[in-house]
Amino acid sequence: MHGYAPGEVEPTTDLLLAHKHPGDREQVAEIISRSIAHGEPFSSRHRFIDYPRPGASGDGGRRPHPR
Repeated sequence: MHGYAPGEVEPTTDLLLAHKHPGDREQVAEIISRSIAHGEPFSSRHRFIDYPRPGASGDGGRRPHPR
């Protein structure tokens, strides 16, 4: 997902949120927190952002822009 190869990164909530549009991150974080707290699945409509990774091939190798 988001251009990472399997095993390339440790999937975390922070990494997931780094790919969300800044205007949507707080809402997505709250939805995830509620889901974890109640042990229930969730669904969300939100914007995400990815940036081209230099030298990538195939799927475009996209990931958040370095800060």
